[in-house]
Amino acid sequence: MSSNGATVISFYEFIGGVAFISLYLMVSDQGFSEDFFILNSTDWMCLFVLASICTAYAFIASIHVMKQISPFSVVLTYNLEPIYGIVLALVLFPETETMTPMFYVGAILIICTVLFNAVYKKTLN
Repeated sequence: MSSNGATVISFYEFIGGVAFISLYLMVSDQGFSEDFFILNSTDWMCLFVLASICTAYAFIASIHVMKQISPFSVVLTYNLEPIYGIVLALVLFPETETMTPMFYVGAILIICTVLFNAVYKKTLN
């Protein structure tokens, strides 16, 4: 798959997401209004960084990664995203930690599953 193929796949994924969210907003109580689109320059800059680097680049890179490792392994590692997001939040805002013990049980379960998958794939090769 060429880099254009990964870009095209990501483009269609994002167009589908925009269409779905737009339809949802049209039928929901929130809807589109003029206030919905009023953002300051900092918000626009943050949206640009999140949309281009954190989302679009990450999706395109993940499609390229699937050439090297199985899609199953890629999707399995996606499950780590909430964990490292929460860990980052704990580092940035340690005084407001409100995770229950079940969160930690779930996090350990996900991490163990990802590690088991890596060990299992390594023993097959």
